Amino acid sequence: MSGIYQKVEVTQKELQEIAAEKGSIRVGATKDPDARADFYQTPSGGGYSGTIYYAKTDNMMKAEDRLLDTALDTGGGRHNSHSVSNAKEEPGHVYVIKGKKFS
Repeated sequence: MSGIYQKVEVTQKELQEIAAEKGSIRVGATKDPDARADFYQTPSGGGYSGTIYYAKTDNMMKAEDRLLDTALDTGGGRHNSHSVSNAKEEPGHVYVIKGKKFS
């Protein structure tokens, strides 16, 4: 059964640490972490299950680039399709999904 079971707000420093942990499978940036979590648990969103950790940022592009660097260096971003952020340079959130993909 898939589903994002928890949504947890953390600091950017904590998010960097989570991105490097085993089980962290996707990172990204979004204006609305609740909507992103809801999408990713659907079959069209990949059918993820687990926890989405997110942090506020003043610049989604820069924060996502840092997160991608950490995740890809440690194997945490293996479900990401890009290695450089395509987010806008504006306030929002960055996130890490820690869990499994079922579809």
